[in-house]
Amino acid sequence: MYESLKWKSKARDNLKLKERITEKVNYYVSGGLNEDQLQKIHQSALTVIEEVGIEVPHQEVLRLVSNQPGVSIKGQRVYFEPDLVERCLKEIQESQSATKEEEFQLSTTGYASKILDLDTGEIREPHSQDLIEMTKLADALGMRGCAPIFPKDLPEELAEITTYKLCWQNSRDIGGAGIFSSVKVFEYIYEMAQAIGRPFGFGMHMISPLKCDPFLLEIAVHFLDRKINMRVGNMPMIGATSPIFLTGSLVQSVAEVLAGATLLKLISRDGKVSFGPFVHSFDMKYSNIVYGSPEYVLINLAIRQIAQFYGTSSMAKTFNIMAKEPDAQAALESAAGTAVLALAGARNFGWAGLLSVDEIFSGELLVIQNEIMEYVKRVVKGFEFSPLTIGIDIIKECAEDNSYFTHPTTLGGFRDLLWDSSLFEYNTLKQWQDKGSKTIRQKAREIAKEKIAQHRFRLDEDKQKELDKIYKRAEEEFR
Repeated sequence: MYESLKWKSKARDNLKLKERITEKVNYYVSGGLNEDQLQKIHQSALTVIEEVGIEVPHQEVLRLVSNQPGVSIKGQRVYFEPDLVERCLKEIQESQSATKEEEFQLSTTGYASKILDLDTGEIREPHSQDLIEMTKLADALGMRGCAPIFPKDLPEELAEITTYKLCWQNSRDIGGAGIFSSVKVFEYIYEMAQAIGRPFGFGMHMISPLKCDPFLLEIAVHFLDRKINMRVGNMPMIGATSPIFLTGSLVQSVAEVLAGATLLKLISRDGKVSFGPFVHSFDMKYSNIVYGSPEYVLINLAIRQIAQFYGTSSMAKTFNIMAKEPDAQAALESAAGTAVLALAGARNFGWAGLLSVDEIFSGELLVIQNEIMEYVKRVVKGFEFSPLTIGIDIIKECAEDNSYFTHPTTLGGFRDLLWDSSLFEYNTLKQWQDKGSKTIRQKAREIAKEKIAQHRFRLDEDKQKELDKIYKRAEEEFR
C-alpha cells in the first residue's frame, strides 16, 4: 500500500512549500423536500391515521388496545389520536441509537426464487448448494444483509430454517430473509439465533392500503414476552395501492408505518420497535412493480429525507432493478440511482445481485454491482485542493520535458489518486484482444468463482454444534 501522506510530505519538502493547508473538494446533490414540506407530510399522515385508521384483523390485538387512551375501534378498524402517535413516536426515537452514515455498505437480500447459473448461464431453480455459494460470494465481497436465494430442494418450512442456518454458518453478517410460514418455524429460527448470539427480529410488513398482516400480528403476539426487535415496513405502489401522486403515496406510506409502529408499541410491553416507510413505482402497461426507474430514484431520495426527519435508518434500494440479465439495462438501473443517492449523502445500499424485481439472483451481477459501488465511492471521495495540488512548481519542473511520469508526485501518488478497476477495462482494443477479449460478464463470472473458492469463514465450533443440534430437531419434524 502506498502511503499518500508520505509522498505528499516528501513532495512538499522537495518543492520547498511553506504553506501546507489542504482542503477537500466534494460534490453533493442538493434540493428535495424542505422542512415545511416534511412537516406537512407528517401532519397529513397523522390525519389519515386518525380519520381513516388501519385495519387490524386479529382479535387478541384488538382486545389489547381496546381500552387504551387515544384509541377508538370500529369493527376491525383502529384509529389513533395524533397525541398518542406522537407519544409512541417519541418513545421509539428515544430507544433508538443515533443513525450514522459514514462508511459505505452494500447489502445483498431478496430471497430470489431463481438463480442465474454461473456455469451455464441458465435461469433455474436454486438449491441449498447455490445458497451456500452465493452467501460465500457476498461475504467475500464484504457485504451483509439477508439470504440471496431461497433453496427449492427442501420442503418449504425446512427450507426457511435451512436458509438461516446456511447463511449464519457461511458468513459474518448475512442472515435469513425474515420470511417464515408458521410460528413453529419462527421458534426454531429464534432458538438458533439465541444459541449462536445473532441478533434476530422480524418485519411487521403492512399491507397497503392501511392494513396489518394477520399472520405477522400472530407472530408479534406470540413473542411479546421475549421482547424481540420488530420493524414496521410497507410496499405501497403508486397508482395501484397508493395515490398516483408521489406526495400522496409518501403520506400514506408514513401513515401505515407510524400506525403499525404505534400498534406494536402499545402491545409490545417495552419491546423494541422501529419503522421505515417506502414507496414503489408501478407500470400501468404490465401491472407490475417497477425498480430502477427515474421515479424510483426520486422515491429513494424522498424516503431518505423522511428517514432523517424521523431519526430512523434507511437503505437506498438502488440496486433493485428490472433487467432480466446483467446487461446495459442492469448497468443503467444500478449506477444511475446509486450515484445520485451517494451524492445526496446515502451510504447504506441494498438489494445487490437481484434481477427482474427479485425473481433472479446472479453472482455475476453481484460482482458487477460491487464494482459500480467502488466507482461511485471514488466519485464521492472528491479531490484535494492545496498548494501542492495546485501544481505550479510541478508544471515548471515538467512542462519543458513534456512528461510528468517520473515526477515524485506521479510515482508516489497515482495508485492513490487514480482509481484502478479490477473488472472494467481501460485499455485499447488491441490490448483487450491480446488479453483474450473477455467480456465484463465473463470476467465477473471468473471473479465470482474465485471468491467462492477462496472463501474461508467458519462459524465457531461450539456455536456450529449448537446450531446443528437445533437444526437436527427441525429436520426430523419438517423433512
